[in-house]
Amino acid sequence: ATLDLYGDSLEALAARTRLPAYVTDLNAIPRLDRQQDAVETGSGSAIAVPLLYRNELIATLSYDLPQPHTFDNDEITFLTTAASHAAIAINNALVFQQRSQERAFLANLIEYLPAALLVIDVLTPSTTSRSDRSQRVEFRISSMNARAAAFLPVGMLERVVGRRQGIVGLRMRRIATDPESVRLVSL
Repeated sequence: ATLDLYGDSLEALAARTRLPAYVTDLNAIPRLDRQQDAVETGSGSAIAVPLLYRNELIATLSYDLPQPHTFDNDEITFLTTAASHAAIAINNALVFQQRSQERAFLANLIEYLPAALLVIDVLTPSTTSRSDRSQRVEFRISSMNARAAAFLPVGMLERVVGRRQGIVGLRMRRIATDPESVRLVSL
């Protein structure tokens, strides 16, 4: 549901002010949008706190009690903290969803690209574990499409049972004088 920021609801007030808003007796407030709901459901008091992430309003969190109640500082602090954690979790979920869609789009783009695409990460000496670092070239194939298999040295494909999915992400070590590896890494 969309929140009407200019309405007379408790949630709209919390959203507009970016502060907790509460009513100790809903039946005593005639202009509040919830007043009719309070009569029908028996709600006596309510509090609404904004869910803010980096000062951006995501939603509001509301809590109703069936009887009139004065919210103390501990209750307000607890609900504000809960709202803050909820805002972070919602934002993280939104970011994860966006990144997943971006990854799927890029994977599709790479796979159906008419040209060969092979992405190689050359690993720095600090990420290698051999003592003969100067004689070896270490790299990782981070991504490739079907057309890129033609560019890989035959022995490399045989080592990973010929499946290109099996080769992506593996660390490869080749002697620096091996012309196929030097050509592949220096492209």
